[in-house]
Amino acid sequence: MSETETLGHPGGRLLAHYRNRHGGLSQQELATQVDCSRSMVAQIESGTRLPSSQLLSAMSQALRLNAVERAILFSLYDKVEPDQISMLPYVVAVLCLDPMLRADQIESLIRLVVQEYKMAIVVGSQP
Repeated sequence: MSETETLGHPGGRLLAHYRNRHGGLSQQELATQVDCSRSMVAQIESGTRLPSSQLLSAMSQALRLNAVERAILFSLYDKVEPDQISMLPYVVAVLCLDPMLRADQIESLIRLVVQEYKMAIVVGSQP
């Protein structure tokens, strides 16, 4: 069994964390606000389903995520948007300051985030 199967998708775990931290919304309350089912929210949080960019954006708005939180969440799903490119230094800083992460995890996450941001820059610069 892979780590993702055991622990779920990191974006799903972060989404659940944000949901609980920002107002303590239930899965049903979030689902109602973003016009999807409670089971879809549960599947996204458990990592058995990946959200679309539109749903991720709606969830970010419903949870009132700040720009850094939104950029981190989007980067975990490989969905960095062009307007989030300037957030890279803040994302890196948040990762470095997270006391729950080991140095090797921080390094791996930063490498993945930087790669995703580089791809977003290329896509954002195309006509």
